[in-house]
Amino acid sequence: MTIDEIKNPNLTAQESMVKIEIATKGNENISSGVIVGDGHFAVTYLPEVSDDSIQVNVIHVGSNVATSGSIIYIDEAFGLVLIRLTEGLGIPVVISQDSLTRVKN
Repeated sequence: MTIDEIKNPNLTAQESMVKIEIATKGNENISSGVIVGDGHFAVTYLPEVSDDSIQVNVIHVGSNVATSGSIIYIDEAFGLVLIRLTEGLGIPVVISQDSLTRVKN
């Protein structure tokens, strides 16, 4: 996919939105995020989550299709969490020009 092929970036982002529920020993965090990578990953902003989460559920906003996942990376400085999804949920957003080049090849 090239930038010229993206007709409506807002629509692409909406199609990639997910609801993320992360249960820990102390509480449950609910956040929104987007599908990234090959469709088997999601990224979200959760500044107080840790990698000892008991359960991660991810629900595609447009279709209500759900899957489980696991936290594979936490950036504490920015509060970003990367989640590997058990099943692909949809079309990922393109994050950078570099990723556009990789998709094209």
